[in-house]
Amino acid sequence: MKVTVRRISISLLLCLLTACPAVASLSGRVNAIVSRDSLKKVRFGIQIVEADTGKTVYRRNATEAMIPASNMKIIATATALKYLGGDFEYTTKVGLLGDSLVIIGSGDPLLGDEKTEAKHGRQRHWVLDDIVAALKEHGVTNVNDVIVDTSVFDDERVHLSWPEDQLNRWYACEVSGLNYNDNCIAISARNSPATRNRYAIFGLRKKASMQASSVYDMPGWEHFRSTFLNPEDTQMSI
Repeated sequence: MKVTVRRISISLLLCLLTACPAVASLSGRVNAIVSRDSLKKVRFGIQIVEADTGKTVYRRNATEAMIPASNMKIIATATALKYLGGDFEYTTKVGLLGDSLVIIGSGDPLLGDEKTEAKHGRQRHWVLDDIVAALKEHGVTNVNDVIVDTSVFDDERVHLSWPEDQLNRWYACEVSGLNYNDNCIAISARNSPATRNRYAIFGLRKKASMQASSVYDMPGWEHFRSTFLNPEDTQMSI
């Protein structure tokens, strides 16, 4: 059996203001993380230094050349911890304005995320179920409109540095002040004698984006051809 070893090069810059016992504690915590059974096939290159003095407080394969991993998330995490704190929680607010349902986003990137829900033992779309239950509890049986407030972020939803050839991948979907299900729409299409050689046309509102990059060839399925919609497109056909 062929075993593939992923190589990850990580360079961390942390501000450590405590003395030797804390350094020993840090080393133990890092060693415990990189020694997890789930990371047996991962090779780490780590160097941690004190920001103020430049003193190295932890090294592990620090000088070994490796293929870089997605290291910017480390900087993003450190920044979030510094400015938001370790106890920060995203809060998505839902309420009524007359006969309209109002949803105010906080930028939560994991709202409705399938893997996160499974990790915490929650049902898919439990958020929507809770909203419906709350409305029923207050005697609301219908709403005439849904107002979504995404103003916590600006309208620059695709970073200029993102590679164009990856913008049709699920991990490159636009960001928003209100995200749900990774901002992806899953479409399943199964061919049958009654619908063979017919096209399905999906209408989209302006600025919506729908991206499909895979070609499926499974029993009972026809090829689902790769499709990419530009932001100005309003419909796609399969």
